Amino acid sequence: MLNTVNRWILLVPSGVLWSVAWIVYNLRYYLVESPRRRPPKINVGVPTQPTGLWCCCAIYQRKKVSPNLLAFLACLRDAGYNVIAVHNGPLDDSLVNDLLPVCHTVMVRSVGGRDFGSHKYGTAYLTSLHESNLKQVVYCNDSIFVRPSILRVFLEKLRAMPDDYIGTTETFQFHYHIHSWFFAVSGKVFNSKLFQDFFNKYRPVSYRRHVIHRGEIRLTRKLVRSQIYPNVMYPADAVIEKVFSSDEKEVVTQLALLSNIYTYDIIARLLSSGAKGRNAFLWSNTASPAGRLPDYQLLSMLRRALADESALQNGMNLMNLLLLTTTDFPFLKKDLVYREMYHCVQIERATDHWSGEDAQHLTEIRGFFRSREAMRWQNVFHRVLATAGVI
Repeated sequence: MLNTVNRWILLVPSGVLWSVAWIVYNLRYYLVESPRRRPPKINVGVPTQPTGLWCCCAIYQRKKVSPNLLAFLACLRDAGYNVIAVHNGPLDDSLVNDLLPVCHTVMVRSVGGRDFGSHKYGTAYLTSLHESNLKQVVYCNDSIFVRPSILRVFLEKLRAMPDDYIGTTETFQFHYHIHSWFFAVSGKVFNSKLFQDFFNKYRPVSYRRHVIHRGEIRLTRKLVRSQIYPNVMYPADAVIEKVFSSDEKEVVTQLALLSNIYTYDIIARLLSSGAKGRNAFLWSNTASPAGRLPDYQLLSMLRRALADESALQNGMNLMNLLLLTTTDFPFLKKDLVYREMYHCVQIERATDHWSGEDAQHLTEIRGFFRSREAMRWQNVFHRVLATAGVI
């Protein structure tokens, strides 16, 4: 069955699917979502903290508010950020009440537009408050799980950064851009005509590729072309540098945490070609006091291959578990198993060392990954659309 699906995907050009999806989602926007749009419902939560720090968080919850999301928002509040949570679609009053203790405002808006649609509402609302001492605005969404103890350290570092544009991670996929699930701009940039015009003119279509190309990529491009360059906190080359500064055997252990869909074949080919015998692994048998020396040539080839791959792919998807285990990185993307970047077991091994308050979230996190099946097990139509990046 899977081979049949793969053949179908190869026979149907992705460009055709993208064009059809663009038409369908735009018709949905103009004929369904736009006519039904109503002013958002504003629910006031905790008082304003006079820090000049704000956060627009795009969320979508169903029958219950995620405990990990509440911990995420609580960390932001405790770090001095005034959180504006913008919910995409209707939300039961009881769930709004769960959010209010950790939010400055909970906005319940009309459905549609995904996370950048919510950012459009959050930007307009924050602008309407006319904050005179606006220092920094964080934009984030609930497509990530967090490790609370590490997140607190991350936020303390973030709030002290003076940069006008701060990205957590970056990607070169499609076109260079900063990931939208967590980035920040200064108050100066937020109040600029460039930034305000971008969100005023942004059309909140629910098509995933629209959000990436007209949202993430276009915003990054506009800022960069205006000489507002991002300070990326976790660039891929820094992670590779840290991994390859380890002992050679430790390098191999850490590389097992890379996304298998992108790099497994590359690593396997290089390691198999570099092995020098049954008992040799990354070692040459030249004379030395220990009887063997590291095969630097093989490690150099492996490092170059991974650096090239990180420049061509989604850096977050490629290195999320490495970031989680080798740095003070507090985020775990929710779609890693669904998009076949990792297996559940890889994620569980990468979180085995969590303790204290972090460990309290493991049941929810591991249950989520195990219950959300990979796209290969979806029905044929769903898988074709997911593989092509339409959904």
